[in-house]
Amino acid sequence: MCVKVLVKPIPSLVLPEIHLNEDFRQVLDLWVFLLKPASTAAFLLALWSIGSDAGWTSQFVFANGFSSHWQLWTGLGAVMFALGASFEKNFAEV
Repeated sequence: MCVKVLVKPIPSLVLPEIHLNEDFRQVLDLWVFLLKPASTAAFLLALWSIGSDAGWTSQFVFANGFSSHWQLWTGLGAVMFALGASFEKNFAEV
């Protein structure tokens, strides 16, 4: 038995060219520059929280409450990393 699967190519999404003024471009460059270390810091806080939960490190700086969970810091780091990469790819002139 022979089965043929017909797949139509999906047309690629073409985004319009966006022209930004120089001031806005400089602000985006600053965001790209600042989001990389901020995402690294959030990932380090997540590792510290995991280590604190396991008893490997000292008490985490946020011992109680919503910010004491490592999932928050991991998600925050991932979002900042993705935003920085997206800004750098689409807008920044780094």
